[in-house]
Amino acid sequence: MPSKGPEYPAKAKAAHIDGVIPVYIHVSETGQIIRIYSDQGPELLRKAAEDYASQFTFTPAKLNGIPTTARYTLNVVFNLKD
Repeated sequence: MPSKGPEYPAKAKAAHIDGVIPVYIHVSETGQIIRIYSDQGPELLRKAAEDYASQFTFTPAKLNGIPTTARYTLNVVFNLKD
């Protein structure tokens, strides 16, 4: 888990844009991130949300005791009041 929250993009901050960005993470059977993307929420926040989510590490998911791929959703919050 990252030691701090996501970096707030300067353009988004200047434009007073905040919100929750769902980031979709596809993880391999070895726990490596295969794909990470966001397609919802303010456009100016998406890249920063993806960069933040890419800092996480994953333990492989298991199905019947066998490592398998998995998909996760991480909701990254950008709040100007914080």
